[in-house]
Amino acid sequence: MLTERSLIEIRRMGEAGELYVEDEELDPHEPADVDVLARMHLLADITHGFANVLRMSPLRRRRAARHALRWRWAATSEPGRRWMTSRLALRSPGHAATLKALVESGADLHVRDSTD
Repeated sequence: MLTERSLIEIRRMGEAGELYVEDEELDPHEPADVDVLARMHLLADITHGFANVLRMSPLRRRRAARHALRWRWAATSEPGRRWMTSRLALRSPGHAATLKALVESGADLHVRDSTD
């Protein structure tokens, strides 16, 4: 879901040449919040590792997706975390709650996806 959203947003920014945001409050001191290329780089950086997860069998995919989300959350900047939270919350409050529980607890939670 995050990979799809990032591709759509990168494409939109590439066509329009201007920043695209949904419901986030931007920080004027963060390059990814004010510069189109920095924002595109941020989104690509957040989601590049998720493509490998999508190629896995459903059983391996769940565990790998949880690991990828935890790792990406730990490795990304505040604008990246804000973007991840925002896009998951736009999908459903349950997605955002799952992300929060996953990154706060570090536990191997069962994350439901569209194949469940």
